[in-house]
Amino acid sequence: MIKKINEIRNVLSYSFFEWDKINPPSLLDRKGVPLSVPSSFTKNNVLFGENSNGKSNLIKIFKSLNENDVEILKKHRDLLSDPQKIIIALSNGINLEYDGASWTDESLKDKFLFFDKYFLT
Repeated sequence: MIKKINEIRNVLSYSFFEWDKINPPSLLDRKGVPLSVPSSFTKNNVLFGENSNGKSNLIKIFKSLNENDVEILKKHRDLLSDPQKIIIALSNGINLEYDGASWTDESLKDKFLFFDKYFLT
């Protein structure tokens, strides 16, 4: 199972994303009380957010793992000369890495189910 996405660099709309910077273990609410923020994915997860925040691009990353199709992982439009990198931590301690050309492992191939708006309709 995917535990977390450690890093996404120069892939689609993500110029640089680092999980631990976005999800620090001790976020505080307005009153200074620690929030219970999950530090990793769980068995079932729902992605939600405003338009243009990268949900569809995150799904493309998962689809590339599922279908071993790295052609869909284009570089960020402002960073065409920079290298790409994705690191996904699995619950078994293994990291899957994408180096701009291929994934290091195909252990998640055919492990995802995608339900898009056409399926729901």
